Amino acid sequence: MEWQKLHTVFHHELLDQVYALARQDPRILQNETIRMIKNEKTQTSMDQKYAVDFGVYQHWTAESPDWMRLLTNLYWRMYRQATAWALFCHLLHQDMASLSCLTPSMNLLQVSAHTENVTRLLYCFPFVRMLFEHPFALNIPCQNAYFYADIDWLATVISRHGAKIPDLIAEIEASKIIGNIDQDKYFQCTSSLFPKMKIHKRERDNEDRDSGWDTDDTNEIFGFWLPHGLSKQQNLRQLELQNLIKRANDAMLSYNDTVWNSTAVLMVSLGSLKTAGAPAVELLSGESLLPDVDGGRREYEDHVWNCWN
Repeated sequence: MEWQKLHTVFHHELLDQVYALARQDPRILQNETIRMIKNEKTQTSMDQKYAVDFGVYQHWTAESPDWMRLLTNLYWRMYRQATAWALFCHLLHQDMASLSCLTPSMNLLQVSAHTENVTRLLYCFPFVRMLFEHPFALNIPCQNAYFYADIDWLATVISRHGAKIPDLIAEIEASKIIGNIDQDKYFQCTSSLFPKMKIHKRERDNEDRDSGWDTDDTNEIFGFWLPHGLSKQQNLRQLELQNLIKRANDAMLSYNDTVWNSTAVLMVSLGSLKTAGAPAVELLSGESLLPDVDGGRREYEDHVWNCWN
């Protein structure tokens, strides 16, 4: 799972047809999909407190919510976070991150200066910088503000664990998840922010209870699921992680199935439907951290659209 694959997921000509089809025939969206979106709403603050959710709020308050556009926005947010989680798992297995980093809750609405510097280091990766521009570059529906809570989450777990920067960058590049760093920007960033080439460990970074924000507010961002504030007890923590991962998978699979079903209808109408299986999204996994939640879980291919393109 890689952030850059998001460019292959949003085929706007196709999605425009899917949106139109969903308006003509609401049955394209299964009842459980709509219930899933509504459930995300129950975990979201819709009082227009957060600029990142203004576009979503406008759709919620419409007389007839455009469920397909809301689902697309949710998928975009969930997929981005899924990749941040995958990179965290890679760092974890290389002893460059720790589950203890997920125990203190996080305030991602007003990050510390220390975390902000780590975020700037991550922005030296072109694909991370691209994420910052995604809402407008990809014309994400219901999104009229930047979304970077996932990047700040990743920066926070790195800040809480600490790292020697050359080792950290080498491992991130080895993961092949966000590509290679821009060497010029890397030199400029480390020269000004990290002259000792080290991220000092701050175990409770971004747990700022005096900032005027409640750390629980992070969880009220629409579709935000990345773990923090987890239990210190291993059994409870695993259950919490399982529930979060299942929530993300349910949303991404719902989008995938809905778009595939809509595409099938469109292709039949054009007389050009290929008899391939539905495109699949990669399941999230904590690898050795978590047992197989579903038991005999379906195996998914590494791509999304190639089976019918």
